[in-house]
Amino acid sequence: MTGYDAPPTTGGAGRPPLSLELLADLHAGVLDDRFAEEVRAQVAADPQAQATLAALDATTAQLGDLPPITIPDDVAARIDAALRDEAAGRVATHSPQGVPFPVTVAPPAAPTGHPTVPPLPMAP
Repeated sequence: MTGYDAPPTTGGAGRPPLSLELLADLHAGVLDDRFAEEVRAQVAADPQAQATLAALDATTAQLGDLPPITIPDDVAARIDAALRDEAAGRVATHSPQGVPFPVTVAPPAAPTGHPTVPPLPMAP
């Protein structure tokens, strides 16, 4: 994930440990309210989980102190064009300099719900 090897949490009160991913989701606010409350109750009894959340708070604060990143106009224009092409269902076949990209067309996918079975050999 980030290279940060957090110590395993105890889970508190005999519960299984909380994963770093679950704590990050809690910190990011992506858990539904009821589940987030359950996890917060577990965090309250788990010093390692509390330390992990404090480290996430500190990291968020440090990132917030960084100056904004600006994207050069030509890069932003290429991104916008690629997004427009994607939204329109087109794929660019040439670079902005006119160099062709190799285009690979994938075979059609098997219908959903049906297994893909190789054809049987034909008898001579």
